[in-house]
Amino acid sequence: MRPVLAVIPFGARNADSVSAAVARQLARRVVDRFERSGVLEAKPVYLVAVDEQGGAGAVVFGSVPEAKLASEYATGVSATHALFGSLEGEVVRTQLVRASDAAVVDTGETSVGDARLPYAEGEIALAAARALRAPLNDEAIGRLRIPLTPDPQAYRSFLVAMDLEMTATVLRRDQPEQAEARLREAGGAFLAALRADPGLDAAEERLLYLAAEYIERGQQERATEVLEDLIGTKPRSWKAHYMLGDLRREAGLPSQAVVAFELSDSLHPLSDADQIRLAQLYAESEAFDSAAARLRRVKPTSSQYGNAQAELGGVLLRKGDPGGAVAALERARASGADGATTLTRLAQARAAAGDDRGARETFEESLSHDDGSWVVPATYAAHLHGGGELGRAIELYRTAVDRGAPPSARLNLARALIVTEQRDAGAEQLDALLSLSPDAETAAQARRLRFGLARPGDEHRLEEAGQIAVGAREGDLDAARATLSEIASAASDLWEAHFGLGLVARRQGDAPGAEEAFRRALQLLPEQPDAEHELGVALLMQGKIDEAVIALEEAAHHRPDDPGYVADAGFAYMVAGNLHSARNRLEHARELDADDEITKQYLEELEKREHEAAGHRHGDGD
Repeated sequence: MRPVLAVIPFGARNADSVSAAVARQLARRVVDRFERSGVLEAKPVYLVAVDEQGGAGAVVFGSVPEAKLASEYATGVSATHALFGSLEGEVVRTQLVRASDAAVVDTGETSVGDARLPYAEGEIALAAARALRAPLNDEAIGRLRIPLTPDPQAYRSFLVAMDLEMTATVLRRDQPEQAEARLREAGGAFLAALRADPGLDAAEERLLYLAAEYIERGQQERATEVLEDLIGTKPRSWKAHYMLGDLRREAGLPSQAVVAFELSDSLHPLSDADQIRLAQLYAESEAFDSAAARLRRVKPTSSQYGNAQAELGGVLLRKGDPGGAVAALERARASGADGATTLTRLAQARAAAGDDRGARETFEESLSHDDGSWVVPATYAAHLHGGGELGRAIELYRTAVDRGAPPSARLNLARALIVTEQRDAGAEQLDALLSLSPDAETAAQARRLRFGLARPGDEHRLEEAGQIAVGAREGDLDAARATLSEIASAASDLWEAHFGLGLVARRQGDAPGAEEAFRRALQLLPEQPDAEHELGVALLMQGKIDEAVIALEEAAHHRPDDPGYVADAGFAYMVAGNLHSARNRLEHARELDADDEITKQYLEELEKREHEAAGHRHGDGD
């Protein structure tokens, strides 16, 4: 009969808490050592007690039972023998008893003095294996004896951390705050072990496990802290970088996720599936060249090649290379990635390349591969909508909406219904859309359409007053302001009315009135670049320089390719006295449009101010 060993946590007589933790976890390590070596089967025995006073809470106790009680513990876990012992000073005294008759079959003494502590678990395990006559060859003996780490400080910290982690597990149900405190202490002790010996992989693995446990409980911030601490202690932990990348991806931080995944890849090559995920993050940040480069690393021999080519097609389509997108998507289809999503992208790419017939055929093929998602019908509907085939488009939009398509699909359905004179049906869709609290941009468009349906006469007046406000047509500013004020009062949720009102107020020199109107427009449609820019101008008119810098910088951030917006942000920095930032912004504006006269004037003024500032510094030096 093959022996099965029950290992009872070692006790510690008259020992401090650290020594007791070391004794308990030495026993646990003996079990782990047998499990990893395969020499014999070992089972842990858990002895749990709860401190009624709260104090340290629950702990997993060590024990020094009589031989008969130890044999009963072994019988309880279906073991043939029990191993137990106690830490006395710098020695662990162990006994091995038979479960069937409680006979002591072996005793031993193992030194745990500082230098010998890392080797104690191996010596105890090897002695037990020999006493039980387990089959041992040189390789098995080596696996039992080799220490987890030769560093005593690292090993002691590791055992203490394991004990704290086990205590946290026992406490979690009834004393969650105490459990969290013990878990934090465990993390600190694992880090201390890793600092003492950066090669202690077991400590790294436990920290990764702690992070995963936090994620499972929805404590992503705490998991991030653990991983960042691990990376700070062991910068070459590729698994920590990888997990951190995954966390940041799920948190909607693509740029930070990219950095973490790149670091992980530099230490340990990412799998092809992860290469695709990293490419998706690059694409999300509009770094299309980097995304394409990642996807091209996936070779035709890989099982992920078809998926990589499908993603590459999507990236090239977004980059504005429909020909390249068609070629990549054809390769994807030929490699077996011929699902509805791939076919839909291929249809879009063919349409962008001017192949309307091919696009239509591929869209129809994608419908025959219907995967039940909203993507295929919504995308095909938008294509038909653009081509004026509204009847079929409406049918497909309805299918997409029924399948949970985003609000933009319902908005497009409403537009198609309105154009085909199904105004009541269009109004119903708009009301349904607004009841769902969609994103601000979609809501703003829906409100404007709903306003036009309900009050077509006022819609026409709003258009005329808006054209006067922006200077697109001649007209009475006072009359336009009155019209816009009336509509803004009656339909207070129309951002266009408030924006137009702000433009008129600014043109009339009423900067406070303009500021109020633009702020209201931004409440309805946050981050709208035109409203941010005009607010900044109104604030400059009032001398509210710091607020103006923020508004104009936000506008330039949201319209980074607009030289006027970038130049105005530079001008605001210049007025605020931040000449360095002003120079950066104005140089960028000049790169965008070297012939813009206003940018040239701003740069001339900036050079004067820089010269004056240099003169003042020189004078101060004298």
